[in-house]
Order: sequence, then C-alpha cells, then structure tokens
Amino acid sequence: VSPPPSPPAAPPPPASSATASTVNAWISIGPDETITIEVGSAEVGQGVSTSLVQIVAEELQAKWSQVKFAFAPADPTFANFATHQQLTGGSMSVRGYYDGLRAVGAAAREMLKSAAALTWGVPVSSCTAANGAVTAVFGGITHTLTYGALAVKAATLPVPANAPLLPTSAFRLIGQSLTRLDLAPKTTGAAIFGIDVRVPGMLYAGIKHCPQIGGTVASVPKTPSGAVAVVPLGNAVAVVVNDTTWHAIQAARGLKVAWSIPGSVSALTDSAILATAQSLMTGGTAAVAETVGNSAAAFAGAPLQFSETYGVPYLAHATLEPLNCTASVTATSCEIWAPTQAAGLVAATAASITGLPANKITVHTTFLGGGLGRKFEQDFIAQAIKVAKAVQQPVKLVWSREEDFTNDQYRPMALARV
Repeated sequence: VSPPPSPPAAPPPPASSATASTVNAWISIGPDETITIEVGSAEVGQGVSTSLVQIVAEELQAKWSQVKFAFAPADPTFANFATHQQLTGGSMSVRGYYDGLRAVGAAAREMLKSAAALTWGVPVSSCTAANGAVTAVFGGITHTLTYGALAVKAATLPVPANAPLLPTSAFRLIGQSLTRLDLAPKTTGAAIFGIDVRVPGMLYAGIKHCPQIGGTVASVPKTPSGAVAVVPLGNAVAVVVNDTTWHAIQAARGLKVAWSIPGSVSALTDSAILATAQSLMTGGTAAVAETVGNSAAAFAGAPLQFSETYGVPYLAHATLEPLNCTASVTATSCEIWAPTQAAGLVAATAASITGLPANKITVHTTFLGGGLGRKFEQDFIAQAIKVAKAVQQPVKLVWSREEDFTNDQYRPMALARV
C-alpha cells in the first residue's frame, strides 16, 4: 500500500526581506527592524542557531525580539574562526566562533553609530547604541534613530578593523537562557529539514548499493516500467521516478543488479576481523599514552586479580533523519539543498563533479535530523549531484533505512582489556 503523498513544501526561504540592508556579510537589517544573522554552523539540535546569534546580538546591542537567523551559504567567509573550515563537529561551534562573532557584532554596531553621527552631524563619540537604536544628546534634546532607519547608510560605510568589544560586565544576552530561535518552527512543523525539501520540477531517486564492500556495478539494469532512468554510481545504482520517494525506494529495491566483487572480499568477515583484534590484543605492540608509577610491580603482589575484555562492533550512526540530498545541475550552475555538517566540503564536491567555478555553486544547509559525524561525509551528496547531472532535472535522493544502516561510514569496532 502506498503512503499518502507528502504535502508540498518549499526550500528554506531567505530569513531576511528583499529590502534588508547588508551591514556586513553576517548581518542584514530590514526597515521593519528585523535583524537577520547568518549562522555558519549546521543546526543539528545542539542550539547553534540560537547561541551563535546571541554572540553577535550582544555586541550589536540588538533586542532579542528583533533577531532572526539564516543558515549561511557555503563560503569561506563563514568558516569557523578556529578551524578555518565550514564544518560542524567536535563541540567547536561556540568555542570556534565566539571571538570572531563578537568582533562581527561590534563592527556593525560601530557602523550604525557612525551612520547616526553622519545623519546628525555630531561626533561618533557622542552616540550610544542600545536596544536596537542609536541615541545622542545635542541641542538639549535626546535624539534617537533605530537600526532599521540607519541600516541603508551604515551599509555604505567601511567595516572597522578593531571595533571595541563590550566588557563582560555589560553582557545582557550572553550567559542567559533565552528562548531558542528554532523552537517555534520545529514545534509548528515549519522547519525545513533536508528530507522536507521540494523544488519545482523535482524528480525522486532511490539507491541500491553493492551488498559487499569494494564491489562495483558490473552491468546497468534496464529502467523499470514507470521509472525515468537508472543511473550507475560506481558501487551503487540509483533509480529515478516522477512522483514520490516511496516509489523511488521501492523501484531501487526491485532492481536486479549484477555486481563485480573483488576476490579478497570473501576474507573480510566478522569472525576474521574479531580474530585479528584478539591477536593484536595479546601480541600486538601497545601505544603508551601515559605512565604513572609502576603498575606491573604493583599488580605482581596482588592476592586477587580480575581481568575482563570488552568489545563493541562496527556501529552505524543511525541518525534519525536518513541520508538525503536534493540537487539541481545545469551547464552553468549547481544548486544543492542538504542536511550537511560540512557545507564547504559539499561545495568542493560539487565543483569536482560538475567542473563549475565556486561562484556558480550554491549550497543551502537545511536543519539536520541528527548528524553524529555521518553527515560530514560526501557519498550521498556526490550521488545526488551525479544523478541530477545525468537526468538534467532537479533530483531528491533519499536512502532507505536499510541502505542507511548497511552502507554507513561505521564507527570502528574495538576491544578493551581491563
């Protein structure tokens, strides 16, 4: 029985209005006083779409009620200041962006103050920024201009290199438990995860991988009845259909694919891997991380000793949202919508497959339904781009849960003897 069709959805719209002024690469301010702050990290549920905005809004002296976030495009401008890459992982978002984003907010604040000073014809030193507005006292009167009124002029001014940072004693937002900015869209269902993306003219693709590591497609099967195309992808085959992900996955499951399997693969079994690990456990050379005291001598005189070996197998990441990516490739452009932890790597992957320059590649990072490091990987991204390029239409590729588990980039197995 086929499930009901999914309701139509659109790709994530820009968070800022078309009339907003870009004060700097990270901050746009609209005439309605809405301030949109770009977030360079991926939102995997850890809250960076709030915490990173807090950092900027603090130095900007914005009101929390007027700020919104947008996921930044793939661009070196939005790379983590500590890692110099647009990657999300290792608990590095707040640590890596903190100092840089404070500087971003402070620079924009000073630009807005300068815009007010120019408007009034007074020294910048007489202007004060607070709560989304700049004030100055002259002629015996307190004058006020909001950020929305100043943004157009501020956007034309040079970005100061070393704007002064606020003392920590003046913080209003950093360190506070504020309402998460992604709470409302996630509660109402308005949040667009990768699996929710719909674009005009989109086709749907399912995937079938070789059941053994190292195997490749020996011959491309015929396109099933009702399908648009079958696209070989090295170690997998994609099936493209017109209507739903469900039908694409069903079509992929039904494919009869001839695989080319290397002879050495038969030796790669669970029991062989475990035997190798057990041999290394007893006869391998240990890497010593730290030595404290003389443990051998201490244990030698112990009246009772207990020993146990613990093991964990190779483990799939099992993210709640299975792997998926939507891509559109033409002769002159490539556009990608993906729940990715590595927008910068996605852009590089697209460039290598399409041969297009960076300025012709657009990456839209969506919300992620879990990442755990699996969505750093580029296998599912590359597949979607190759399929879209082959059929010359936008394509949404979704892995079935079975494909997701059996073709993961697995966490290594391990033994530990205590």
